[in-house]
Order: sequence, then C-alpha cells, then structure tokens
Amino acid sequence: PMRAIGYKELVMFFEGEKTQQESIDLIKQHSRNYAKRQLTFLRSMKNIEFIDVSDFDKAMNEVERKIDKFL
Repeated sequence: PMRAIGYKELVMFFEGEKTQQESIDLIKQHSRNYAKRQLTFLRSMKNIEFIDVSDFDKAMNEVERKIDKFL
C-alpha cells in the first residue's frame, strides 16, 4: 500500500517533511506521471482503440457498436 500514489506523500506531510501544499503538488505530479506511463504502455499494444468520452452519449453508442461488432 505504501507504493500507491498518495500514501507516501501524506506520510511525508504528517511527519513534517513536506508542507500540505507540497504534498498535494507531489500527489498531482505523481498522478500525472502514472497516467503518462499508462498511456505509453497502452499505445505500445496492438488493437487498442481509444474512445473520446467528452460526449458521454456518443461514447456509449460507440462502445455498444464495437461490442455488437465484436460479438
């Protein structure tokens, strides 16, 4: 659990090693780094299709269409 994002940073805050804002900034930075690693990993895989979810209804229609096509 101590490897999860947020734990280590909060422990540093509670132990007085970092301020609250420094801990928050570290959590944000580590979250962005993790997301970037995930995207890098997924882009290296073949047959991965990304779906834009900014329009939820459109995204759901696309997902349903892809599932129907797959089945």
